[in-house]
Amino acid sequence: MRFVDDVWFSGHLARRGVERLVIPGRGLPIETEASDLAALTFGPNSSGTNDLAAIAAFREWW
Repeated sequence: MRFVDDVWFSGHLARRGVERLVIPGRGLPIETEASDLAALTFGPNSSGTNDLAAIAAFREWW
């Protein structure tokens, strides 16, 4: 589940019954040159395989 720490942490919190609050953002994502260079979407996780593996691992708790 490398590169998907947000899913990993959220899944662990869900599994432990920790309530989470999702704060909606307005105008997100904020795209900058730095985010284009560092985005995992176009690099190491471009296939989405890591996301799918993380989501599947915690499916029972979501």
